[in-house]
Amino acid sequence: MCMAVHTLSRKELLHEIEVVRTKMHFLSEKMMRTSDEVVKTSAYLDQLLNQYQSLQIHER
Repeated sequence: MCMAVHTLSRKELLHEIEVVRTKMHFLSEKMMRTSDEVVKTSAYLDQLLNQYQSLQIHER
């Protein structure tokens, strides 16, 4: 998983969101939610979601 958000196509972005969301759920079940890996994964998911929202706004 790359921690930097790059310009992705809509399809790639949706796929990456689902992959990271699944990882986030898995990690939060196995680790404390404040662990570094969970926090980093959550922050990356936030970046992806923000990029998707921005894409949605610009497509209008």
